[in-house]
Amino acid sequence: MKLLANQYDQESLASIGANAAQLIKELNYQELGQHFGYALSFGKEPSVVIQEQIASCLSQQGSNESLLKSSNPTVAVKYFKSNDTNLFALVECKFPLGNKGGMLAEFIVTNKGPDKYVSLEQIS
Repeated sequence: MKLLANQYDQESLASIGANAAQLIKELNYQELGQHFGYALSFGKEPSVVIQEQIASCLSQQGSNESLLKSSNPTVAVKYFKSNDTNLFALVECKFPLGNKGGMLAEFIVTNKGPDKYVSLEQIS
């Protein structure tokens, strides 16, 4: 998803992360995939791979685990130091899963010329 020039600050990126986290909690994988893609989809439909990854994370926590709709995921924004890899920022969304742990969705903001883009990098 291409960012607007006024969406590079920490508050705006955190808001994007919170919106993405809400899509995950709503199990709206189609919209999540359309907006952010998925770096690890390897040519498959992003929404299908996102759903598979989330299901895998939940099953690793125990078959009764689900995303806690009543709890709020935490969102953190971290900026990369200037680099040659075009990495600008990382937006982490951490989802609690009862007392057994959690799930992490990582969004990467990259530079392409003067523009910045955010994409779903990994779910673990």
